[in-house]
Amino acid sequence: MLWKIIRRTVKVIGILIGVVILFVIIYFVCSTPFGSKYKHLSGADLERYTQYLESTISEPLEFVSEKFKEYDVVLIGEMHRRRQDVELIKSLIPYLYEKNGITVFCWEHGASAFQEEVDSLVTAPVFDERKAISLQRRSFYERDFQEYLDVMKVIWEINQKIPWEKKR
Repeated sequence: MLWKIIRRTVKVIGILIGVVILFVIIYFVCSTPFGSKYKHLSGADLERYTQYLESTISEPLEFVSEKFKEYDVVLIGEMHRRRQDVELIKSLIPYLYEKNGITVFCWEHGASAFQEEVDSLVTAPVFDERKAISLQRRSFYERDFQEYLDVMKVIWEINQKIPWEKKR
């Protein structure tokens, strides 16, 4: 009887170890960028790309603003937890409102389940920092940084300047 229990326990442990190994293998296979290896640039290609970048350089805010002349929606990627990226977003929001009249800002930071609460926060007469922190912590606790909180405050500040009869 004891021998049966030991055999079953070893069998269950073996199955669990196998499942863990399978998940680890699946993780590495799915996260490996197949077919996207970096290619070495020839000197001519590097020179051509460098000249293009130098001839088209503009200020970041102006660059994004100009894109709205051509497109209704502009997507901007940012590396999470990098202050400079969030600072750019914070600068873009008022700039795009003033230059382009942009009143819609979509952001992947936050859960859509809390959208009504966020809307009420950024349109309220007084910015409720405690509520903003609560929303942030319920959405993405691992990105609970002041810079992300400041984005909501920037939107609130713009809304305070917009007359009530206009779109906020």
